[in-house]
Amino acid sequence: MEADYSKIKLHSLFDPIKKIFEFFILGTIFIGQKDFQALILEQNKELRSLIEKYNKEVKLRVEGTRVKSNTKMYYTNISRLMAIAIFDILQCSKYHNAVKNSTVFKFAKHIRNGAAHDNTFDLAPPIKNPITWQKFTITQSLNKTPVFPDFIGAPTLIFLMKDISEMIEKHEEEKNRHHSI
Repeated sequence: MEADYSKIKLHSLFDPIKKIFEFFILGTIFIGQKDFQALILEQNKELRSLIEKYNKEVKLRVEGTRVKSNTKMYYTNISRLMAIAIFDILQCSKYHNAVKNSTVFKFAKHIRNGAAHDNTFDLAPPIKNPITWQKFTITQSLNKTPVFPDFIGAPTLIFLMKDISEMIEKHEEEKNRHHSI
């Protein structure tokens, strides 16, 4: 699912999720730079223990000219938060009825439930039919397996929001067409 990120259009409903994801990506890049950390600590000495804890957790190290780390734990957590937010915001929005019977909504629901249940698919009661979105298929065989990052990742959730945004846009266009008649 490669695309020009700047051309991905999301409904304003999803702006907070997209902004937090972007902050996470940029924040991870910046905080992983020793020079950046030094600049932060010059002005915020009280953050030393927090930065040291982060460096230890992610095993931050310099190998030659490259900074290496393992941010999987943080990546998994941001993915879970995004999945929960996508579904919950959509479910509580005025667009819920327009999308609730769609495959993409059902897919998002199972991703959200897995994210909320300790990052493990919880397919009880058992699903009868596979639920496919893009190249991802949720089947009963996924029950009790990890959602993030094993099945799907945070960047893919941007595309999930994009597809839902397109559904909302179509719904709005149809609604406006009916009102103008």
